[in-house]
Amino acid sequence: VSTQSTGGKYIFLSDIHYDPYYGTSEAFGPCVDNTYSTYGNKGCDAPLKLVTSTLNDITANYPNLPMILTGDWLRHDMKEVPNSQQDAVDAFATMTKLFANMTHVIPSPTLLTATLGNNDVVPDYYFDITNNNTSPHSLLGNMTQAMTNNSLLSVEEAATFSRCAMFSRTIDDLTFVVLNTLVWSRKLDPPINTTAITDPCGQFAFLRTALEQTKAGGRKAVLLSHIPPTLNLFDVLVLSKDDEYLVSSYLDQYSSILQEFNATLAAQFYGHTHELSVFGDPLFPAPGFVLSLIHISEPTRLLSISYAVFCLKKKKKHNNKIQT
Repeated sequence: VSTQSTGGKYIFLSDIHYDPYYGTSEAFGPCVDNTYSTYGNKGCDAPLKLVTSTLNDITANYPNLPMILTGDWLRHDMKEVPNSQQDAVDAFATMTKLFANMTHVIPSPTLLTATLGNNDVVPDYYFDITNNNTSPHSLLGNMTQAMTNNSLLSVEEAATFSRCAMFSRTIDDLTFVVLNTLVWSRKLDPPINTTAITDPCGQFAFLRTALEQTKAGGRKAVLLSHIPPTLNLFDVLVLSKDDEYLVSSYLDQYSSILQEFNATLAAQFYGHTHELSVFGDPLFPAPGFVLSLIHISEPTRLLSISYAVFCLKKKKKHNNKIQT
């Protein structure tokens, strides 16, 4: 697959929130029995039938386009179900198999480039980086294995993903850099000493190396992660607290690196907010998109799921632009 052969187009999904307990007493939200539609209902997380129908729709309409998924594959509050750890592993494996079995013409592993989100861990926001930075999360090994088994990660990509859910992938003239902004989050559990730990998981060093290699290769970079480097407008306007999603010192480091490599960046894509927005900020010079269109509890069409098709193209003067 190349940006030329696909016209620079990519399918963009986020915040699927698959709930294996939908329609049972353990479901998230009000959909706790079989009286609710098997295609989902407002206020609930996604049943399997809705996720499957969405991927079928993508296959039918865009069989030659690769996909981007910016995290939150799984339902909210997985910790509340009876066998939370194993259920998370099983649900994630189900999702990876669904993507792997799509009848796309795109070869694996470039079919899907995906991040993890704060609801893909148990409990939510849990990611322990204090264990020598080698195995920070108890589920991460199983998730890495599921993605590798279903050809959604290469062996090389799995090596860095298993350490901190980060990796980079080059598809023709674009390098996709997948980051785990959860480790920079104000809500990270267990909390860390942000003064003593200046680079959780070594992710800033990883980002810098990826961007240096991208620049040296004459390519452009697209950054993918889940929690965006923006204001938390809900908390600011409704709860009057926490003005940013990320720890300020980490946000400063992140923006400094992006400014340094501004000419190399094509775009940034995030999820988490359950809304479509485009952010522009001098601290983050590349175009930024926060697009969680497909949170199933708020579909844009009845009994349906939303996704976007983005086109990454170069201007004649070799400056990048985003068309939607």
